[in-house]
Amino acid sequence: MVDTANEKFNGAPIAAGAQRNAMNVYQAVTVASLIQAETADRADMGKVARVIFNRLERGMPLQMDSTVRYALGRTAPDTTAADTEFDSPYNSYRRMGLPPTPIDSPGEEAVRAAISPTPGDWLYFVTVKPGDTRFTADYAQHQRDVAESEALRKNTGEPPKR
Repeated sequence: MVDTANEKFNGAPIAAGAQRNAMNVYQAVTVASLIQAETADRADMGKVARVIFNRLERGMPLQMDSTVRYALGRTAPDTTAADTEFDSPYNSYRRMGLPPTPIDSPGEEAVRAAISPTPGDWLYFVTVKPGDTRFTADYAQHQRDVAESEALRKNTGEPPKR
C-alpha cells in the first residue's frame, strides 16, 4: 500500500501541480486529504480546494470540521462549538495552516482538485442537504446557509452540524 501511494503521489504531474501551488508533494497530499474528508462529491472537490487555498492565502484558519473529527477520533458529522476548542495540532479552528499530516486517504479526484483547484473567491462552504453544498465569499451569506442547514437537520432529527 505504501509503495502504491509513493508511486501515485510522487509522480511528475503531482509534483508539478504542487509546485504550481507553492507546496511540496506532502502538503498537496495533506490538502487532498482535507478535500476527501470534507466532500465525497467530485463536483465540489475543486471548490473545496479553492476554499482551502483562499483561506491559507489570507492567513485565515481553515476551520474545517473534518480536522476536529480527526483529532477527536470521530466520524459522525456532529461537531459542536465545544469540540472546536479541543487542543490538538489537527484542530484547524485553533491552529493556523495545514494539519501536520494527512487526515484521510485521498482519492485521485481529491488529489487532482488539490493541484488544480477551481477558480473562485470562496472562503466558506456548508452542505445544506445532500447534493446542495453552498460556497460563498460572504460571511453573512454563509451564516444564512448554516442556519438553513441547521433548521433542516432539526426538522429531520439529524444532529446539528457546525
